[in-house]
Amino acid sequence: MTRYRLLLPFVLLAGALAACLPLCGPHRSESYLADVAFWFIIIGLSAALAAGLLGVAWALWAESPADDPSRHKAAEVFGVHPDDLALNGQGEWVPRPDARPQAGLPIANRRTRVYVASSWRNRWQPDVVHALTTLGFHVYDFRNPPGRAGFAWGAIDPAWQAWTVEQFTAHLGHPDAIAGYAADMAGLSRADVCVLVLPCGRSAHLEAGWAAGRGIPLIIYSPEPCEPELMYRMATTVCSSPAGLVDALLAIESRRNPMSCHWGCPRGGA
Repeated sequence: MTRYRLLLPFVLLAGALAACLPLCGPHRSESYLADVAFWFIIIGLSAALAAGLLGVAWALWAESPADDPSRHKAAEVFGVHPDDLALNGQGEWVPRPDARPQAGLPIANRRTRVYVASSWRNRWQPDVVHALTTLGFHVYDFRNPPGRAGFAWGAIDPAWQAWTVEQFTAHLGHPDAIAGYAADMAGLSRADVCVLVLPCGRSAHLEAGWAAGRGIPLIIYSPEPCEPELMYRMATTVCSSPAGLVDALLAIESRRNPMSCHWGCPRGGA
C-alpha cells in the first residue's frame, strides 16, 4: 500500500496541469515574455507529469510482491515457501489452502488437533493460536473456546485476587467455573498434541502434565528465556522459535517422531 502513495504528488501535478489547460486557448497577453513563460510552465508541467508517471510505473513493475520483507517473515513463521503465501482481507500474508509447509500435509487436508495451554497474561499466545490456525491445525483457544467466552475469575468477582483459600475453593463450584473447566478439559481430551506456551502459570502446567501423563505429545514453546525446569524432560521437545514449533508439530503429524520424548525417556515419565 505504501508504494501507491508515490502516485499522490503526480495526481496533484496532473490537477495543476488540468487547471492550466483552459488557458491554452487562443489568447494574446500584453507581453511576449508572459506568453513564453506561460508555455514554458505548461510544457514543464507536462514533462514532469509524464516522467513521474513513467517512474512510478517502473517502480510498481520492478518491485515484486516476492520482495516484500513481511512476506519473507511470514514464510519463516509459517514454515512455507513465500510463493505459497497470499494476502488476506487484512493485508496479511497467510498460507494458501493448498500450501504445503515443509514436508507436511497440505493445509486443506490437515486434521491435527492442538491444545494451546498458556496464560491470559502471555503476549505470545494469540500469535501462536493465529499462526497454527492459519496453517490448518485445529486449535483449541482457551481465550475463545467454541460457543462461549473464555473463563476468567474476574467475571465471577472483580476482587478474586483477594480471596481466602476457603473462598477460592468454594468458587470452584460456581457454574461459570464448572462450565469453563468442562470446556477446557473437553478440548484437552480431544487434542492430538499439547503446546505449552511460556511463560505461564499453574493451570497451564497442570494441563501440560495431564497431557503428558495421558501419552499426548507435549511441545514446550519458550519464545523468550525461561528458568530451567527438570520436569520439562517429560515433554516431546522444547523449542524457542516459530519455525521450530511448526517443525515439531509436523514431525508429530507425519509420525516421523516416535512419540517418545526428545531425550529418550518414555512419554509421561522422566
